Order: sequence, then structure tokens, then C-alpha cells
Amino acid sequence: MVRTIALLLVTLALGAGCSELPVGGQSDDEALAQISAIEGIEKVFIDAKGSYNGFQRETGTLVSVTLSPGFRVARMPVFAEYLLRLAWSVNVERPNRDLTFTLKNAPHSEFESAFRDAGWVPTLTGDTYVFIPPEVVREKLGPWPGPVPETPAGMLVRDTQAVP
Repeated sequence: MVRTIALLLVTLALGAGCSELPVGGQSDDEALAQISAIEGIEKVFIDAKGSYNGFQRETGTLVSVTLSPGFRVARMPVFAEYLLRLAWSVNVERPNRDLTFTLKNAPHSEFESAFRDAGWVPTLTGDTYVFIPPEVVREKLGPWPGPVPETPAGMLVRDTQAVP
């Protein structure tokens, strides 16, 4: 009984330290509002909360963006870099798993190539997702959470403004 209570107290003490957020970055709601304000974005989903895989806490950040009909990404490498910096700025939980990105209503091959063109090497790509490991992001962008990125102008355009 005493051992059970002691174990419970240690677990609570360790868990209390995990709930503190680091200084910097932004909440997932702030990041959601930032990207949702871009004209041409129909829907955004950001998930930066972890889950347990056995006894280990695994946390990644997912950013899923759906373009509005009639819009396209004019500056795809700039958009990919912006999404990556935005994901790195979300300070909900420190990622120890991949940062994952998906862009709907746009060609996946262009989206995947955009990360490469922006200087990132995805570890794995699927039919709809691009994965970047947090260690790689940390090497390039510094400690997590990163600063809140500025929103670059001209990333999305109406199809009528697109250059063939």
C-alpha cells in the first residue's frame, strides 16, 4: 500500500513538470488562426498533442491544409518553408516524432518537391503526406519552439492570376 502511494506521488510529480510550456512560439489555436487568415485557405487542422505508445510519450505535429476551390500555391517552396516554421513554432508539446504535412486540392508531387526545393529532405513521403524529423528541423531552425513566422505574401493566388 505504501509502495503504491509512493509510486502515485512520484508519477504525479513527474507529470506536473511535463505540463509546463516553454517560453516562445505560439499555441496551436494561434497557429491555426494565423494560417486560416490567408486568403485561399479553406480548412486547416493542426495537431500537436502526443499520445502514449506503451510507456513512451510520442509527440509529432501534423499540419493539414485544404486549399479553397479556385486557388493554387504560386510559391510552393516558400509555402512549404512557412508551414514547417509554423509547425515548429507550435508550443503545445515538444515533438519527438516527425512533423507531418499534407496539402489537399493541390498536386502532392509538387508539394513534396517544394520541401526539397526549400532545402528539406523528407524522411518518408506517402501518397498524401510529407514527413520531416524533428532532429533535422532542430539542426536548421534551432531549439523548439521556434519563433512565430511571418506570413509571406503572394504564396496563394487565384487561378486567374496563375502564370502558366
